[in-house]
Amino acid sequence: MFFIRSYSLIYWWRFSLAAIFILLPFFLLYLLLQWPTWGLIIFSVLLIFGLFLGYKFFIQWYFTCFAVTSERVIDFDQKGVFSETVSQAELNQIEDVYFRKKGAFAAIFNYGNLILSVYPGEKKIRLRGVRQPAIFQEQIIGLTRVKEQAPIVDTAEQLKNLLKRMRRELGEEIFDQILAEADTEFEKEK
Repeated sequence: MFFIRSYSLIYWWRFSLAAIFILLPFFLLYLLLQWPTWGLIIFSVLLIFGLFLGYKFFIQWYFTCFAVTSERVIDFDQKGVFSETVSQAELNQIEDVYFRKKGAFAAIFNYGNLILSVYPGEKKIRLRGVRQPAIFQEQIIGLTRVKEQAPIVDTAEQLKNLLKRMRRELGEEIFDQILAEADTEFEKEK
């Protein structure tokens, strides 16, 4: 399991805004001390507002991510401190994984939007501003290929069908040899 988060650089203006509100009261400290009561109130309000903005932006950045497991991709969208949307797609439902870089900054700093096309319903799951999206694209595509190749066997009938298909594709001789080797190893484990 791994997490894919947005590149923190794309939130620079949000964190800059929070930093301005945190630092502004300290720059105005001499002026605010001229009014003992109101100055302290303005100082406190600006500082608390800046800290709240910083906290809110950090929460939005940190908790907006993709969690990629061996079974599914879970999309966490943190809209605010108390607003979250979670959606998921099974790996076998993912039809396409692609990314889009747009603009000079995206090209220079190598970030873009990572987009998953999910079947059914032609739904798209997006994560904005992923750093090095090609790497994550390849990882997710690799997981979907592994998931497609691994046959799911839940019942004895499915196992029989899988063995019949293996015998047909490998040929009688190779199939019997594999069974003999597996039987030998099974006896050794006992």
